[in-house]
Amino acid sequence: SLVERFNRSLHEEVPNFNVFDALKQMREISEGWVVEYDESRPL
Repeated sequence: SLVERFNRSLHEEVPNFNVFDALKQMREISEGWVVEYDESRPL
């Protein structure tokens, strides 16, 4: 269920705030989002 929550949050939050011009930019933004997700969300 933890992975399902992570995937749902990723799909709901990241695309809504960012427009990706290139795969590299998408990776950078996604990696930043993962760090934020891991550090700021309660379990």
